[in-house]
Amino acid sequence: MNIRSPRGFTLIELVVVVLILSVSFALVLPKLPNVTGSEKRTELRRIALGAQSLHEHAAFKKKALLSSMT
Repeated sequence: MNIRSPRGFTLIELVVVVLILSVSFALVLPKLPNVTGSEKRTELRRIALGAQSLHEHAAFKKKALLSSMT
């Protein structure tokens, strides 16, 4: 009896591996830009809050200055 040992991969095994990799990439890749997008949104939120705080502080100082003049 001559039993042949497998030397390589069959076509079905290669197709299954490619299918698994493509599905995993399809699930992971859409989430990657959201990480950088959320960081950008967080940074923009911090800049906006800083600008708003500066504006409110300047308005308060202006109002205090005007009330002290009268």
